[in-house]
Amino acid sequence: MLRHARSQPLRFLVLGLAAALVAGRIAAQDLQAIRNQLRQDLASTNFAQSLLGLVMLSDELELGSASYEIDDGASTDVRTYSLPFHSTLDVFGPSRPRLYVEGTLGWAEARQGTANLFPPELTGSETAVDTKWTTYGALLGLGLQFEPLPEVLVTPIVDLGLSRLENDTRFAGPGAAAAAALTDGIAFNWDAMTLTYGGALRVAWRRPLSERRRLEASGRYDLRWNDSFATDDAAQDFTARTQMLTVRGDLFGPVGFDLIEQPVEWQLTSAYRGFVEGDLFGVDAYVQFGASLLIHTGDKGIPGTGGFAFGGDVMIGDDFEGWAVGFRLLF
Repeated sequence: MLRHARSQPLRFLVLGLAAALVAGRIAAQDLQAIRNQLRQDLASTNFAQSLLGLVMLSDELELGSASYEIDDGASTDVRTYSLPFHSTLDVFGPSRPRLYVEGTLGWAEARQGTANLFPPELTGSETAVDTKWTTYGALLGLGLQFEPLPEVLVTPIVDLGLSRLENDTRFAGPGAAAAAALTDGIAFNWDAMTLTYGGALRVAWRRPLSERRRLEASGRYDLRWNDSFATDDAAQDFTARTQMLTVRGDLFGPVGFDLIEQPVEWQLTSAYRGFVEGDLFGVDAYVQFGASLLIHTGDKGIPGTGGFAFGGDVMIGDDFEGWAVGFRLLF
């Protein structure tokens, strides 16, 4: 497994605050000087960039919604919800590539906490922190779908997205007022916008196993850039690149009865997600296993959809576990 430096925003903030306080003591505890030092230290560690994994989850296209727990020393809990869709249109003629359209509307939230924000040598200033990072995102992609081999589809895609990133932080303890005065608007309690742009290559393969059973597999590589704007402070400015690899396999078969004059199917899923560049709060890879019940509606359901599904998934990684139970539309 390829490893990267773990990007944990709360850890960066604790280290940055410690350095700023040391510099501030030299400057006779001048509040503005300490805030300036904190701003410089956080900018040098690119702490806002460490939140890009959360932005990527709000733009999820392949794996859907889930809840995660990360054992990173900051009690990080992550929840995501997304509504992705994929469709192809035959606009160039039957013998030419099809137009591929994808998109998603999503939301992701991460909660972190620590018993003391300040360095332990600052006795009498202990401050507990409960912080929440939230992103709301929308992403749209267009591509051309080729079929170089029977049952093999290759699709290069261009994506463009927009996300809002917000932080809400509460302090408690003897040093709560000082922590708010030092960090609000720089490290905590700020919001920003991010512009996402890039491309992807998606390869899909489908093989009938029998009249009612089939196997589908896909692999996807995403390369995206993220630019922050409309930030509250220069410490939150960044331009960063992320790379992500997703491999997924799905096995389908008949349940044995019909609903709405359509066959009901079961679906077994296994998937791998790896952050080639970047990570999710220090997690750079995990696997997913799931099962679903698919109810096809044909032309009797919601226009533009093919039905709906109920299912559940579990995710496992290094210091990481997650789960999902829910409902999704079929396209």
